[in-house]
Amino acid sequence: MIWLGRLFAFVVALLAVPLGLVLLLLAAIQLPPVQDYLADAAHRLTAGSDYEVGITGLRGSLPFAPAIQGLSIADREGVWLEAEDLHLDLAWTELFRGRVHVRDLSAGRIAVARAPVSTAPEPPPEPIAAITVPDIRWARCDIKSTALLGNVLMTQQALDAGAREALLVREGCVWEGASSNLFAVHGGVLYTAPKGRYILGGITRDLIVELVRQHGLECREMALSTALMASASELWISSSTREMVPVTTLDGRQVGDGGIGPVYRQVWSWYRAFRQQFAG
Repeated sequence: MIWLGRLFAFVVALLAVPLGLVLLLLAAIQLPPVQDYLADAAHRLTAGSDYEVGITGLRGSLPFAPAIQGLSIADREGVWLEAEDLHLDLAWTELFRGRVHVRDLSAGRIAVARAPVSTAPEPPPEPIAAITVPDIRWARCDIKSTALLGNVLMTQQALDAGAREALLVREGCVWEGASSNLFAVHGGVLYTAPKGRYILGGITRDLIVELVRQHGLECREMALSTALMASASELWISSSTREMVPVTTLDGRQVGDGGIGPVYRQVWSWYRAFRQQFAG
């Protein structure tokens, strides 16, 4: 039995060496306190935004799974998310790089409240300048694909010219923007290019057409000749990300009286009312 005791002591000694090395390594690693880590993560997530993250009742420390008694996320209009009793499952593989990411999250309670929609008048977006450029794309612009090199090149051409959008000319007509749809006002009538192989139709474009017709404003879907564009009293572009943006300068020349036109302002009010109603 003596040899069994010696074998057991040898195994313990053999395991103690790597275990000791691991403990020394963990002691040498400067892991961030959980408070500092979460504060830094919240700062990085909300930097440059209107959001604020509040954390209360921190328990535990890295690398062990910490718990949070309360978490809140707020914007300028108040708190819109609250959570209680959160437990974080952290990814250990990131600890040795000085960073930790949350692999899993559980909470005893989560409450989400919609922030109130402001009823204050919302000014329209700032007007932009645009230029017309030859449409160098292929003849099936209605197909939404990842082949957007032509759009990128024409957008860069506009930026190099000090403009914010390139309006694309093909066969003597202006069809759309490099990343937007186009509207023009002439003689009190709203014009926009028809859906077809020369434009990529947009949700915002379709909504504007629907709204103006619901309110009795004449809207003609037809190719916009360069002559019509030159004599238009108002121009604007539309897209999902930019919504409705007035164009007051085209190819270095003033559009209409150089300001945001009355038709745009009216359509903008209809659009904004629809957006508020849809939101809730």
